[in-house]
Amino acid sequence: MNKSKIESIVNSIAMDCFSSYDILRDGVLFELSEIEIYLKIESKGINDIFRHEHLEQGKGKGKGKDKHLRKDSKSIHYSGFDICMGDESKDNEVYCGALVRGLMSKDSPAGDTYGPGRVAYTYPGKGNRIIEIIKRNDKSNNLRFYDDTVDPYQINSDIILRMPRVNLSKSTCSDHLNNPAELDKYLNLKARFLRVRSIKSMLSKNGPEELREVFNSLLSR
Repeated sequence: MNKSKIESIVNSIAMDCFSSYDILRDGVLFELSEIEIYLKIESKGINDIFRHEHLEQGKGKGKGKDKHLRKDSKSIHYSGFDICMGDESKDNEVYCGALVRGLMSKDSPAGDTYGPGRVAYTYPGKGNRIIEIIKRNDKSNNLRFYDDTVDPYQINSDIILRMPRVNLSKSTCSDHLNNPAELDKYLNLKARFLRVRSIKSMLSKNGPEELREVFNSLLSR
């Protein structure tokens, strides 16, 4: 499957993720503000080379199932945590993880957090936080993707920006240099999705990382 078609599928997953879940972190409720999607659907020819297995604890000598086959659950890992949005049905196995890179406070902009490590852990010391994924009962919202009808100076939390993912594995890139088409497909796949309150909040010290890509997304429409 080509990159454009994969992006269409990933767009739908991202919109579903933003619309379906809130995050309860240490007893405080947040909306999702930034995610990255990692996906594998072999039946459709999608095998994201940057997706890592997240295996459950196996019994005996066997390995557990990949957590990305689960749905409405979380997978905690070194970088942060994923919302698992998979499908275990044998006819259509879907491995899907949404890395949570940002949270938007429902109370105050001062509580907004960007960066997967800062979302999942306390610093200094990288202490564990209590993370719970909350499934919404009502999906109604005003979210839409950024396009040429939106003035970039008027972006707000209803607008979702799309751009390539960041901090991807250098070794994976190196290993796939002999297959440039496959590397290009997933290295430059627009699978990072971002919401900000405004341009001003985006530029704050608590704003999102890798602003070069963010500004590129505002240019590309």
